[in-house]
Amino acid sequence: MPVKTEFFWEETPALNQLKEIYNEFPKTGIILTQKEQIKLIDAELGTLNDTRLFELDLDTQSWRLHQGPHAAQPSMGSGGAKSSKKDEFKERFEANRYRWYKSVAPKLDKLAKEYGWERIYLVGDKEELKDLQDNMNKEADEMINKNLLDHEEMHVIDEVIFN
Repeated sequence: MPVKTEFFWEETPALNQLKEIYNEFPKTGIILTQKEQIKLIDAELGTLNDTRLFELDLDTQSWRLHQGPHAAQPSMGSGGAKSSKKDEFKERFEANRYRWYKSVAPKLDKLAKEYGWERIYLVGDKEELKDLQDNMNKEADEMINKNLLDHEEMHVIDEVIFN
């Protein structure tokens, strides 16, 4: 984060620049959506504080907090069965998306309150963001139609906050 070089020789600290930076980059929440995954990034002053990943368990049709590092998806190999399963999942997801996002929205609101977010960004598919925003009590400051879920967290912060 760029700052101006300033020097003061006074009895009390000069905090104006720090206050300006905090006003420009307050406690921020970035919520990234992509189908059955939702990632939360907690940032302040342009730095990463915490990350949480929710995954939709299709068997129980509920969201669970993913523990541990984000797992890369293994290669499925080639074959015709993969595309039919993918199409089946896509149809099932689209049919139930609103209901599933409605079930996770209170968890996101609770975390936004716990983290004390002053600014919230929603990032993902336009339709998914609309469904999520409709069900959240907290109003998003900005909705960004980009797929950044699989990007490194600092890249996401740079892309969302500084651009």
